[in-house]
Amino acid sequence: MYPTHHEADEERFVDTVNHIFTKKHTKTYLQQIREELSMSIQELAEQAEIDAAALREMEKNFHTINMADAATVYRLSKILGCRMEDLMEI
Repeated sequence: MYPTHHEADEERFVDTVNHIFTKKHTKTYLQQIREELSMSIQELAEQAEIDAAALREMEKNFHTINMADAATVYRLSKILGCRMEDLMEI
């Protein structure tokens, strides 16, 4: 009758939620937003004035965008019509 984690400690609950999230979060936020706009990597790279290979790496590796300089993330967010925070993989 009670929810699954009704008496579990907080750490176990957080571990479970993180596990579920990582299983469902298979694309980077950058890739999800770009695909929703039906924009190719090449188009976005040209508009943002960055190398297409660097953009592919940002989409492939979840934490690469967190290492990008703020100006690059800003340009990407403006082109994609989102906030900079929406692209970060935290």
